[in-house]
Order: sequence, then structure tokens, then C-alpha cells
Amino acid sequence: MKKDFKKYAFSIVLLIGLTGFALWYVLKDDKDVVLAELSSISPLNFIGIMACSLFYFAFVALSLYVIAKEKYPHYKFLPSLSNAYVGGFFSGITPSASGGQVGQVYVFYKQGIDSSDAAGILWLDFVMYQVVLIFYTTVLVILRFPVFSSRVPALFVMIFIGYLMNGVVLAMLFSMAFFPVKFKRFCLKIVTLLHKLHLIRDSEKALKKCDDYLEAFTNNINKNRSNKNLIWKLVLVNIMRLTVYYSIPFIIGKLIHVDMNFLDSLALSSYISMANTFFPVPGASGGTEMMFLQLYSLILPLTQVSTILILWRVVTFHLALIIGCIMFIIEKIRRRRIII
Repeated sequence: MKKDFKKYAFSIVLLIGLTGFALWYVLKDDKDVVLAELSSISPLNFIGIMACSLFYFAFVALSLYVIAKEKYPHYKFLPSLSNAYVGGFFSGITPSASGGQVGQVYVFYKQGIDSSDAAGILWLDFVMYQVVLIFYTTVLVILRFPVFSSRVPALFVMIFIGYLMNGVVLAMLFSMAFFPVKFKRFCLKIVTLLHKLHLIRDSEKALKKCDDYLEAFTNNINKNRSNKNLIWKLVLVNIMRLTVYYSIPFIIGKLIHVDMNFLDSLALSSYISMANTFFPVPGASGGTEMMFLQLYSLILPLTQVSTILILWRVVTFHLALIIGCIMFIIEKIRRRRIII
């Protein structure tokens, strides 16, 4: 427990440092102009901008809610919203968002869902999100990638590699689902190689963990594969989830009276998500801000990009951290509920 606290404390300090540096970098040349634009936002428009966070996390929660309702008919939407924000909090304070699902399993347990069922819910949520993410981004790559890639080739090489890496994750998920025996052999070879390179100390423990993950994954997939109604619901929810998330810079722009092309903004936002694969620090802080500035400056003046970036980061990341932390504290002190 003490070790986990130290790990999270270090991540939070690193996060604050990287955020401070990113904010300095954004404001260093046009501080007065950007602050003037931020202060000119009307209270109503500011509330609308902040509401984007709730709107996005509502769709994250809806995915969890739809899956959980299959086995727990009395499960409510509001607990799933709490769980979505807790996932955002732990993803934000851990490298490569590695702690999100761990926190969510704990919250599901406190809400009355067994840990094994919670793991299954999160597995299916992740798989469906990853499937929709790749197909959604593929459409945006086909439509807009050639338009921007020639203007900053080095950045778009990184983005395209990130896209391919997400494609590899999807291919692995399909391999786990449809060829579990072959995938297990593949894992054995990888673990053996990493053990020989002294990157893994206990190969048997690593293989046991792989077997446990593979068994949980295949059981969950086989259980839900024939439930076409559930699958199509999740496809629709994840399309809306990604559309809302990728639209946030455009919505912010509209609310602060900045004109931009919707499809361009949607595409650039998705490319930033792909590039985040390369920033394995809490919240991808620092790298995300740099990518946003570089990409959105292709379609907007730098001062407008800086203003939108600050608001976008608050909406999609910092506000989620605050709300998620509060939700986690509430869930932690609350007695475990039983769902009948």
C-alpha cells in the first residue's frame, strides 16, 4: 500500500511538473493575448465548455452501463458515471493509462459487482472501443491524412506509426478471440525471449499471468459473441463516444467564436490521440500539448490554438482528474452495496 502511494505520488508530481512546463510553453510568446481571450469568454459559454467533460464521460459510462446491465439488471447509470470518472482519474495519474482498469475493478466491487464480472465488463468495453477506434480513425485517415501529412511529414510519420500500433493491438485481440491456442504459443515465445534478455525475471509467473488474462478474455468474448444486440449497442455508443471526444476542440472553438472546418478538427483530434501512444508519461502530459499546438496551427492562428488548447486540456484531462479523485474518495469510504 505504501509502495502504491509512493508510485502515485511520484506520478502526480511528474504530472504537475509536465503540465506546468506545457502551460509555460503555450503562453511564453502570446501570454497577454491568450489570457485576454480566456477572460473574455462569457459565463454561459464557459459552462458549455466545461459541460463537454460530462457529455464525453456520459458516453464512457453508458458503455459500462450497457454491459453491466446484461448480468446486473438493477445496476444504475449514475454508478457507472462515477466509475467512468474514476477510470479517467487513474488513467491520468499512471504511465500509459495503466491504472485505469485497476481502479475501475475496485469501484465495481464497491458497487456490488464481483471482481471477475467487473474484469469481464472492462475487457468487453476495451475490445469494442478498440475495434470502433481503428475503423473510425481509418475513415479519418483516408479522408484527411493526405491533406495534412505533406505539411509536417515528421509528425505524421509518428502519427501513422501510432495508428499502426493501435492496429496491432486490435489484431492481437482478434487473435486472442479466434486463435487462443496459437496466441498462447506466441506468448510463450515472447516471454521466453524477454527472459533470455533478462527483461523478465520469473518467466513462469509471467506465463501464468498471460494464461489468466487469456482465459478471462476468451470466456468473456465467447459469452457475448452471440449477443448481437449488445454488440451493436456498444458499436453505436463508442461511435458517439469518439465523435464527442474528437469534437471538443471544435465545440470550444465555436463557443469562443473561432471558425474552423469540422472534419479537419475531427481528424486532427484523432491524430493527436494516435500520437499519444508515444508519450508513456501520466496523462501523456507535455507531448499532448506539443502535438496539439503543432497540428492545430495548420488550420488556425497560434494564439487561437493556444486558447483552445488550454480549455481542451482542462475539459478532457484536468477536470476529469478532479472529479475522478472526488468520486474515488466517495466510493472508497462508502460501504459495499449489494445489487439484487
